[in-house]
Amino acid sequence: MSFIAGILANALLFSSLLLVVGVPVFYMTQDSPEDNRNPNIRKIEALGGVWFVLVLLNGLVGGIAQGYSG
Repeated sequence: MSFIAGILANALLFSSLLLVVGVPVFYMTQDSPEDNRNPNIRKIEALGGVWFVLVLLNGLVGGIAQGYSG
């Protein structure tokens, strides 16, 4: 179970890196900043959603792994 927790932790770190690098790049390269539904904003929202789900899964699996380890 700790193996799965380790994989989720690494996935969370990788997605955090993508957000830290990707969000400023997406904001700087958008065509019209006043348009709330342009494709770059959608990409940022999707990355944020993936990151949030990974945070939830990491907490859940980490708690279960800690319960199994004692």
